[in-house]
Amino acid sequence: MGMTRRLTSTVLGAALCMIAVWAGAADFAVMRASTLVQGNVYLLDAKLRYQLSDPVKEALENGVVLTIELQVQVMRRRSWMWDATVANVSQSYELQFHPLTGQYVVKNLAGGTQQSYPRLASALSAMGVVRGLPVLYKAMLQREEEYTIRIRSHLDIESLPTPLRPLAYISPAWWLDSSWYSWPLRQEPALPTVH
Repeated sequence: MGMTRRLTSTVLGAALCMIAVWAGAADFAVMRASTLVQGNVYLLDAKLRYQLSDPVKEALENGVVLTIELQVQVMRRRSWMWDATVANVSQSYELQFHPLTGQYVVKNLAGGTQQSYPRLASALSAMGVVRGLPVLYKAMLQREEEYTIRIRSHLDIESLPTPLRPLAYISPAWWLDSSWYSWPLRQEPALPTVH
């Protein structure tokens, strides 16, 4: 019994070490995020870190287009139930490698804009900067309520070519997903009424 317990502990310890090493090598993370109000709209600024695993990099360099989705949610806090979703915004980016030019291209699918970069690190860094993303209108908030805003990003496996999807589903190397990054949404004071 003692031998089995020790063996189980050793295997679990080794597995946790391997997961920690793998997670350190490739992950998505929200480094910081905040909102500001411009006119009647809350805008999001954020900085994310994108690190790709070796299998994902290899697929990218062999012509696979990667779609990375940024999700933003505004939640109204409720005491006795799950929080209510007030706003749900997503923005997707395509990352592609062009072997003829040796350039990495980042395309914002919402705006249709794209930019080329000579190095993968530069492309990932640029993709991780979010400035002025409209999240919700001030009128959507109730004055006496409390709200939380949260953000996360993930590699969209559903957008991969069909033959690659089964491998991506079963391989942890393709599970690139930041955890939710949350903070209280500070409501701006109402402007005084002019008579």
